[in-house]
Amino acid sequence: MTDKSDRAQSVAVVVGCEGQDGYYLTKLLEGQGATVIGVGRNRIVDGRPAPRERSEITEFIRELEPNAVYYLAAHHRAAQDDPEEPYDEFAGCSEAHIQGLAKYLDAIARMNPSTRLFYAGSAHVFGVPKTTPQSEETAFAPSCIYGITKAAGIELCRFYRDQHNIYCSVGILYNHESP
Repeated sequence: MTDKSDRAQSVAVVVGCEGQDGYYLTKLLEGQGATVIGVGRNRIVDGRPAPRERSEITEFIRELEPNAVYYLAAHHRAAQDDPEEPYDEFAGCSEAHIQGLAKYLDAIARMNPSTRLFYAGSAHVFGVPKTTPQSEETAFAPSCIYGITKAAGIELCRFYRDQHNIYCSVGILYNHESP
C-alpha cells in the first residue's frame, strides 16, 4: 500500500457523478489536479460497470485507496414526474441514501480508514421547521420519505464517525440550481 502523502495528486471518488452537483464537483476537482473516478447509475468505471455490491465496493476502495469519497447519490424525481408509490419511493431512497452509503462507509472502515467521506444530506431532514434559519441544533422532523432516508444517512455517518473513527462529514444542502 502506498503512502497517500507521497502521491503527486489526490484521488477522489464522486458517487453520483451524473447529477448536477456531481458534474460540477468533478470539474472543480479535476481543475485542482485531482484524479477523479466517477460512479453513477450509467457510468462505466475503468472499463467495468460501476460497483454496486458490497464486495465490489470494498474491492474498489481497496484498489483505489482514494483520499476522498464524495457520496452525492440520491433518489428523487422531478416535480413534473408522476409520484411513486410510497413503498417504491422508500425502496429507491433507502438504496441510495442508506444502503449504498453504508457499503462505502463499511469499505472505508475496513480497507482504507484514512479516506475522508462527504455525504450530501438535505434540508428535507427538517420537514417544516419551526425556526428559521436552521442550524446543527435544529431537530430532525422529516415529513417525506426522501427526508426520512436522508436523516438516516446522516445518522449512519455519525455512527461510523463515532464507532469506527473515520472522517465523515455531512453537508445539509438546500434547493440549488446550476448556472
